[in-house]
Amino acid sequence: MMNFHLVFDNSGDSIKFDAVNPDIVEYYLDCVSTTNHFWPENSRFGHLLSEQTNALHSLLTKANSWLEPLLDQRLSIFDQTQYLDQDVLNLLHAQWVALQSKTYDINKKRQQFNFAGLAEDIHNMYPDEERYPKLMDVATKLGYLHDYDEINHKIHFLEHLFSKMRFMCSNQWLEFENIFGKDRITNDICNLYLPFRHLGRSQWNKFNNFDQELQYNDENTFNQLLKFVELNLLMPQTMPYSSQYLDWCNRKNKVPSGELIPLGNIPDLYDNVTNYRIIVFRNLQQQNKFSLYLKG
Repeated sequence: MMNFHLVFDNSGDSIKFDAVNPDIVEYYLDCVSTTNHFWPENSRFGHLLSEQTNALHSLLTKANSWLEPLLDQRLSIFDQTQYLDQDVLNLLHAQWVALQSKTYDINKKRQQFNFAGLAEDIHNMYPDEERYPKLMDVATKLGYLHDYDEINHKIHFLEHLFSKMRFMCSNQWLEFENIFGKDRITNDICNLYLPFRHLGRSQWNKFNNFDQELQYNDENTFNQLLKFVELNLLMPQTMPYSSQYLDWCNRKNKVPSGELIPLGNIPDLYDNVTNYRIIVFRNLQQQNKFSLYLKG
């Protein structure tokens, strides 16, 4: 198994990959040998990561300010980098879901707060025969529901931020001849890959956008290799094509192909995904570029 490493400038932080297509990795690194320093296409990406972890923390803190008096419960609170831990995100999501089914005991809370304040306001919102409204209905009447729903959105947004992170190695347009077959282009979930960023439509894209007769001459299915790579900290998976697409390729005498060329997968990602998220987070905050190096 051939390995290669992604190494950040200045910090020296490294991520190891098992090469999926060793010959393509070698060829591509030779192509970019003079420009082998990659930075985010979105220059604000490091700031965005920090912004979103802080936003989630603020939403949780704000929710606890009304959850505790209403339900005597709190959502868990963590330090900033702990919100990059998938186990923490899974815990928070489970807590967020569980609270959706909770009820508010109007009479109990009136007694607890001596028939005054917020508990009495809530009592006045409901008819006497309704003593156990859903917590989320109470939150809606009090104007808290939007911020509470935002917790769920921030959790999923943070998870999504670590997928399809696009980097480039030049400010100029760079392209290199693709000497490999179209069968090397897939739709697999891969940790580091060459994304579709070409001028034109891929064969897969034309099929999905109803140009199934190939009427228009704008197909470019990785005719070139470009200056872009994407880093994806999701679990690697092989993604087979649909029977409909395979039938269409067969009828059109086309090699089935997707929209990315896999380069490599992280062998210990399952056990260390949080560490890799922190590495990416810390280096992008510091605006460190990375380079790719072959290892035996």
